[in-house]
Amino acid sequence: MKIKTWKSKYLEQENVNKIGSGELLSPKNICALLVINSSTLNRWVKNGEFATPISKNGRSIGWKYSDYIAWLAIDSKRILKGNKPH
Repeated sequence: MKIKTWKSKYLEQENVNKIGSGELLSPKNICALLVINSSTLNRWVKNGEFATPISKNGRSIGWKYSDYIAWLAIDSKRILKGNKPH
């Protein structure tokens, strides 16, 4: 568990450094930051419980950092408590 916490904190700082660069957070990074697996992330996206990723040529390529932060600030509390999205 300590490894995941350290990894999450490291990735969080790494991503803070990318805010102004316009880089996207990959599904792998989102999963590491939230300490969830990819099937959970996919289910949340499908159910509208997490932001829809930006797509290019029909493939999901990632999320804007601002979408991730917005989810943390607002939606994560609702989702993690088991409430349905509006």
